[in-house]
Amino acid sequence: MTNQNHIYSIEKIDKILENIYENVFKLRSFKDILTDINLNLDQYDDFVFIWTGIYNKEKQFIQLVSFSDHFNFRFDQLEKELNQNFDLKLSQDFLFHINNDITEIKKNYYTPIFKDILMKNFIYSYLIFGLPINPKETILICLFTQKKGYFVNAFVEKIHNFQKNLSIFINFINNIKYNANFYSAIEQSKTWFLITDENGIIEYVNPYVEKITGYSKKELIGKKTNIFKSGLQPTEFYKKLWTNLNQNISFYGTFINLNKYNELFYIKQHIIPVETFQNKKKYISIGFLNQDSSHLYNLDIEFFDPLTKLPNEAIFLNYINNQLEYNKNKIYAMYYIGYT
Repeated sequence: MTNQNHIYSIEKIDKILENIYENVFKLRSFKDILTDINLNLDQYDDFVFIWTGIYNKEKQFIQLVSFSDHFNFRFDQLEKELNQNFDLKLSQDFLFHINNDITEIKKNYYTPIFKDILMKNFIYSYLIFGLPINPKETILICLFTQKKGYFVNAFVEKIHNFQKNLSIFINFINNIKYNANFYSAIEQSKTWFLITDENGIIEYVNPYVEKITGYSKKELIGKKTNIFKSGLQPTEFYKKLWTNLNQNISFYGTFINLNKYNELFYIKQHIIPVETFQNKKKYISIGFLNQDSSHLYNLDIEFFDPLTKLPNEAIFLNYINNQLEYNKNKIYAMYYIGYT
């Protein structure tokens, strides 16, 4: 591999791994994660054959999860070939093995039969790595190229770091799944639970958010949280929110939001900034519908006429101030018609 091609390869694999890191937080199962990894790595031209699977130690069996190739393998056929021609005894929990020339006689995970299949398709190098997901099972990912001596230096370091980062995420999932059944609790909870990226783009909402807002999960994922913004709160409220979050300080406050049907709802939110293992920020919002009647009464007095229940001047002024702030770099005209 020339230096120029090597630099290009490093840059491209960086982008692909970055996509995987972004998606891994949105996926719910190890099979979904492996499938997504396969789809992303398949964009790398030099990987002409990829397979991912879950190895069960007790059954001594590899369950194929996904694969992509330029051959004519069927899914069931490849699973059968792997279990007949892959040396399961060599499989370790934290496996990381490189073979840069399968024609050489040395430690090899594949039998001569499968090596012949690879060589007929001009495949000469492969890298395989694995990670335990529980005491009985290990995920396996195998990458093949048609170039001898391909997996070297910085490229190998990138994949090795990917293995380590994936291990951290697996531990995170297992801590949730086995220690507290946290995900199930969130899904069934009557608590607002929402996760965004560092730009406020929604990545996850639980069913209770759907119920309160009237939006489906599909309508919310990928949207900014200002989809709920009513325009009734001063700009300073949101400035304080983002000042806190940018300084890694939690924010707690009551939001006056709008649902899908333009109906107001009040929700107390505790927004917590967290950093991922890729030094990227996520924001976790945990909220409760505000049932504090005295606080709701104060908000109603502040923004609604107590007799007519219609929006009052305070709402109007807040709205105008927000519009002025938002459009401060634009030229526009405003007319105010009122009466006394």
